[in-house]
Amino acid sequence: MSTWKSILIALLIGAAIGLVAGVITAPERKQQKESKLEQTHEEPEAESSSAEKPESSSADKDTGIPTPDTEEYKEYLEKVAEEKNITIEGLGELGVADEAYHYLLNTSYPRNDYDKNAFEESETGQRSYTDTKKYTSRCGIDVSEFNGEIDWNQVKQAGYEFVFIRLGYRGYESGELYMDALFEKNLQGAQEAGLDVGVYFFSQAATEDEAREEAAYVLHQLDGIDLQLPVMYDPEAISFDTARTDKVTGSQFSKNALVFCKEIEKGGYEAGYYANLKWLVFMLDMKALEEYDVWFAGYDAQPQSPYAFTFWQYSDTGEVPGVPENTDLDIQLIPTS
Repeated sequence: MSTWKSILIALLIGAAIGLVAGVITAPERKQQKESKLEQTHEEPEAESSSAEKPESSSADKDTGIPTPDTEEYKEYLEKVAEEKNITIEGLGELGVADEAYHYLLNTSYPRNDYDKNAFEESETGQRSYTDTKKYTSRCGIDVSEFNGEIDWNQVKQAGYEFVFIRLGYRGYESGELYMDALFEKNLQGAQEAGLDVGVYFFSQAATEDEAREEAAYVLHQLDGIDLQLPVMYDPEAISFDTARTDKVTGSQFSKNALVFCKEIEKGGYEAGYYANLKWLVFMLDMKALEEYDVWFAGYDAQPQSPYAFTFWQYSDTGEVPGVPENTDLDIQLIPTS
């Protein structure tokens, strides 16, 4: 019997004596797309570091989760099952042991009621939601200076109706706050072309005070500018280098996100946060954050997250007229009632 099957059986036995445990699995992208949070919206500056690189370990750098087929992994799963309110889903789909840990699900978190089969993709790569009894949808993109100078009229003519624009970021080593070099130009161009606009801030806040500082920075730069979409908090792990947030826990990231969103609301804007499934399951407290919009990142034909989300970033390789470089593609789900 494989080590993975032994782990699963141990979990199910634990459920029988009072632990409600379960695993849901589905195919994921390869390593380079496994977590959008590890690669999205990287800083324009490559900050040099004289710090020693950490020794290799048997744990996922992003979440601290032990690697599969180890005793530490088994103990970790048992601990998660004990701490979370878990249901067993999709057992018949199990088969990729080294990815299954991404799919422990907390049933106390708000769920979505989307029909996964209702998502369709056009020849141009745009996705729509076809079951219009409950939801309508519209297409959008998200951009930063890495996408180059954009012809927003072409974007609009191609059928895209909204955009999230990076306003700025915190350096993952320096901790300094920076503006995106093309934010003002993108904001003006998108609004003049008639797109609805939201913004996002790439966070490397290690504390609630730093998250509050980031929110104040965003509000200062916006200075009352009208936005049609939320200001999104984008906390990310840096997988390719040592970073100031390497030791930040999921609990602290959740507190940071909550502080940021509350401050943005005080400033008169709607707020939300960006996360992939790994972060939704293991890092963020979605119950504490449930009043805020979720911008979900996942690059499958159907959204793999069972949790509630308003926006879905479904590709990072979109080819959009008017955008010089490949860009992220998004869909917004809008309730009909």
